[in-house]
Amino acid sequence: MMNKKTNRCLSIWSSIVVDNSIAVFKRYDSLHPLDFYLGIDSDGARLLLLICSAEPPAQPDMKGIGFRKSLREDGKWTLLLLLKDPKLLEIFSMLCQDLIDYSDERISCEGYYSVLTRLGCWRKLLERNLNVILSNSEIRGLIGELSALKLLVNQIGALT
Repeated sequence: MMNKKTNRCLSIWSSIVVDNSIAVFKRYDSLHPLDFYLGIDSDGARLLLLICSAEPPAQPDMKGIGFRKSLREDGKWTLLLLLKDPKLLEIFSMLCQDLIDYSDERISCEGYYSVLTRLGCWRKLLERNLNVILSNSEIRGLIGELSALKLLVNQIGALT
């Protein structure tokens, strides 16, 4: 179940009138210290845009999220997060809401770096390798550990 804050991102996206020729954006909150915009591109993909005063470091794409940065005519930079798979909209909205909320609480001198720090945490969570199958070397190591444990139990006995 999503909380009310997460629904705010979904609510803003649902209020946007889609234009099949350009991306359309709405500002998240004019009171937020950073300039966040939620948008929908001409293909219907959900977007989160952050306007930065300095050039943000390049961000590698994630499996379900693309990253783009660009220089605006006014000399500011944008960092754009693009949802690649519409089936992941709910979790993407949670990520966007978390980035917005986290940066609002830590804006004093960190600026958009707080967003990048938090994004790094999400990246670690979402891109963990969840293989449950052990490699051959891991299997050999586990067998060795179990064999050593068996020898110890035979020599000193098991704890009861």
